[in-house]
Amino acid sequence: MRLRWCVPVIAGALALATLACDNGGSPAKPVVPPPPACPSLEDFLHTVAIGRAPGGVLGAAVSGDVAFAAAGADGVRIFDMSDPADVRLLTTIPITDARGVDVEGTMLYVAAANDGLILVDVTNPSAAVVVGDADLPGCTVDVDAAGTHAYVANDDIGLAIVDVSNPAMPVVRGIENTPGRAVAVAASEPLVFVADELNGLRIVNAADPAAPFIVKTVAMPGAARGVAVSGDIVAVAAREGKLQLVDASLPGFASIVGSYPTSRDALSVALSGTVAFVAQGSGGIEVVDIATPASPVRMQSIGTASITRDVAVFGKQLAVAEDLSGVRVVSIATPASPAIDAYLPGGNIQAVVAMGDLLVVADASFGLRVFDPATRGVIGEIAIAGFSRDLAVADSIAYGAGDGNVPVVDLRDPTQPVALPAIAAGGPFDGVAVTDAFIYLLASTGTLVEQRLDGTGVPRTLVINGPYLPSLRIEDPYVYLPDRQGSLYAVVRSTMRLASVIPMGASAERVVFRRTDGPFGPVVRGWVAESGLTNGRAALEVYNFADIIFPTLVGTVPCGGGAVDVAFAGAYVAVAEGSDGCEIFQLTGETTARPVGYFPETALRVASFGDGFAVAAGASGLLLIGLDGCWSAR
Repeated sequence: MRLRWCVPVIAGALALATLACDNGGSPAKPVVPPPPACPSLEDFLHTVAIGRAPGGVLGAAVSGDVAFAAAGADGVRIFDMSDPADVRLLTTIPITDARGVDVEGTMLYVAAANDGLILVDVTNPSAAVVVGDADLPGCTVDVDAAGTHAYVANDDIGLAIVDVSNPAMPVVRGIENTPGRAVAVAASEPLVFVADELNGLRIVNAADPAAPFIVKTVAMPGAARGVAVSGDIVAVAAREGKLQLVDASLPGFASIVGSYPTSRDALSVALSGTVAFVAQGSGGIEVVDIATPASPVRMQSIGTASITRDVAVFGKQLAVAEDLSGVRVVSIATPASPAIDAYLPGGNIQAVVAMGDLLVVADASFGLRVFDPATRGVIGEIAIAGFSRDLAVADSIAYGAGDGNVPVVDLRDPTQPVALPAIAAGGPFDGVAVTDAFIYLLASTGTLVEQRLDGTGVPRTLVINGPYLPSLRIEDPYVYLPDRQGSLYAVVRSTMRLASVIPMGASAERVVFRRTDGPFGPVVRGWVAESGLTNGRAALEVYNFADIIFPTLVGTVPCGGGAVDVAFAGAYVAVAEGSDGCEIFQLTGETTARPVGYFPETALRVASFGDGFAVAAGASGLLLIGLDGCWSAR
């Protein structure tokens, strides 16, 4: 068949080529296939939506656009997530103590502590109905439903097997009393895997539900807190013993074949094929490639807004139970964020600033470099001390902040940077900003210096006792100073008078101002990057600066890690989160945004240029994240 189609096509092509030559025309140009479409951030791992459930969430499940949160004494909360920007609480099922949830089809299974196993019909999530319950001894803490059975981790009692073929009348078929505390369960019939805390992993044969028996016990180096199974591999979250991988292809001879050293205690684990998602409490979620169990490889991390209690996979979605934040649903269709371009390795990139189409980079190990994103190359550089903490560029002149005087570099010809006389200021300084004829220098201990660029006049100094000031931002007629102790200081330029102290949620790191058109003129919004709010969550807090001395809080965007810098490019927001990486948000309104991507590399500062972002990543170099370009495909 292939030849019958192919021969005429070739013959036709030859005839056309001959005709072109006979007519004296130029040879036909070769057909070049179009480049592959650029991947969107939506194609990669990202948070779909978050359902808020004040009071704490212990377990989570998701089915399509509906999410379920086991919220302890607050029962089970059911959320409609079809509109990520407007997640709605559909209903709350009043259960005395909801510890864990699992969903199969239209049935929700709730591990309800002393009330046993509760079955809820969620055909209509807005009108969920309790249809049955199984009274169990002990404390029911986890459940995994499969087919006509629900497998229940029952704390001190062990594993309970419940026949749920008739949801209105569930029947306990068997109990295997494990010696330890059964705290998590995963089924791959006829085997059931039980995390038995200090007694390790129990592998139970449940072929006969009425007579289950332990086939093998696999000791763990720490307390077994979570368990998941995919094929022959069983993943165990072993708390201080990190992630352990067990080969159960021969259940009676199962043993640990690999481990992964999570950065924090491993509390729960979920598997999607050969990718493991490990909940680490205050350390968010580690994403690990376990295709080779003996050598698991870190893929990235997912920042969470509060302590991560539980994770579970439902198709191509990950349900995350966050203690103080609610239930987070993450798309894992492609379980990694796009790769990003990394440049200038071997140095120590502390700051990056856009200068037109170019990027100016402060390298604490080298000096100043000018980078052209279009060619991915350094077009100019100068080894000069002083660019070790911060960087400012005004009118193609660069100014640095470091331990001594302020270095000054002429970049009017970016291929030939020229050192100009340094500004005598007597550092150390952690921040620098330039506007008009003035330079502003900030010491983190609370000293702000204003002096003229030409060296004339007497420098003005303002000392703010007590706070730790990590950065400064000029928005005429004020200099704004975020404070890690929970304030934003507004200082009047020229007079250096403290005009206002604005209370923040906590630990303010940096403020960026954006202007939008309102019905009565321009509206100034201040987006404050905060590395930790009083409730333990990092966030961007958005303030309306219509009254620039007494702004009002108009929005909060929770972040996965400690927010230390923020930049805008079109409809996207990039947040540098220090060792937690860089998080990308998409604006959904003037004061709202939803997370759409994670990049695990260290992010100290972030700048926007064109349709992309540049990230100062310390020893990892300069990172480029493209939104409309194809950098993410490389």
